[in-house]
Amino acid sequence: MIRNPRGNRLRGRSILLSASIPLPESDARHRRIRGAHFEIDQAVISLARAVFSQGGQIVLRGVPAMSMLVGMVAGEYREPSLAERSSEERPTASVEVFESGSFAESPSEQALVMYRLGHVRLNRVEGGGERRRGEEHPGGLGRLREEMIERTSPIAMVCIGGSSEERADFEAFAHLRRGAPVYVFALTGGAAASIAVRSDDDNVVRRIDQEILEEVSTLRAKYRGGDEEHRPRIDPEEQPVIPYPLIAQWIVDEISEERARWSTV
Repeated sequence: MIRNPRGNRLRGRSILLSASIPLPESDARHRRIRGAHFEIDQAVISLARAVFSQGGQIVLRGVPAMSMLVGMVAGEYREPSLAERSSEERPTASVEVFESGSFAESPSEQALVMYRLGHVRLNRVEGGGERRRGEEHPGGLGRLREEMIERTSPIAMVCIGGSSEERADFEAFAHLRRGAPVYVFALTGGAAASIAVRSDDDNVVRRIDQEILEEVSTLRAKYRGGDEEHRPRIDPEEQPVIPYPLIAQWIVDEISEERARWSTV
């Protein structure tokens, strides 16, 4: 069996992933981009590979399609059986999926498949749709989100696509993990695009895909003898080809270098 090589720069650390495909009828705040399924899936896969390759853990709500996708990627980094394991091999790539016990008698079929394959750890939160700490947070926090974040202490959040539920994930993260970075793939549309325009003194929101594409554009202009002042700007409407693996690796490199700082948040 072929296994991907792994490092350990994120070992013992969690990243909160909030992602989904916006509905076609989404409002203007959560606009669905052209080719949303492909773009969002590629971004999620790239992030998962970058995190798992460094021994990190991904935490996410039980959005069926995303749980299945991340679980499938986790299988690429699955630890060998005890008999096959060498002293140099790292622990299994970990996925923590949180689902509300108040919405159904049993977990989603997709989450169960990944759970039975040993690719994810499934967490059921009874009354997950209830609101708590309303006196501390005017918007209220869903119990599911509160437990998900408090139990896993993610050092960063990544938002890809999404709609109102992903926006709520961001609000909960910003409230409970003040100072921790939030990376948004703004060009994937949806909640990620709307969060990208937010300025917050406590949480640094990075439009990471736009930043990197503009950096690449600047380097290209300099290489060709161009003027940075006249380099082309990234227009979200044009949907450029986006190097998701590069962006995901950039995120991992950043949070790896500063993990000691964020782990104390």
